Amino acid sequence: MNFSEVQQMSMSFKLYAVFVADSILMYDHMATLTEEITFIWCRPKALSAILFLVNRYVALLGNIYVLSVYLLPTSDELSDIFSNQRTALFFPTNLRLPYIDSSHLCSLLP
Repeated sequence: MNFSEVQQMSMSFKLYAVFVADSILMYDHMATLTEEITFIWCRPKALSAILFLVNRYVALLGNIYVLSVYLLPTSDELSDIFSNQRTALFFPTNLRLPYIDSSHLCSLLP
């Protein structure tokens, strides 16, 4: 197997992984929509409801964006930009997570 075939198989695997994740997410959104309407939209908005909605729909929009990057045809000029984004989405190289000292939280527990 040459490098091109390995790279093509790797991209195919990534595309299938995106399809599976998006399918599960969209199925969950459709399956729980009636509960969301009942328990979130038809009640007064609390902070927990707002956080729930932000989490739910930011994840959905982010996954739709990733899916569109993989599926929409692009020109040669945009192809380089999107290939860099694809690599950054799956292989973050300079990802730095903040350090959070949670030792003081243990004193708050009963």
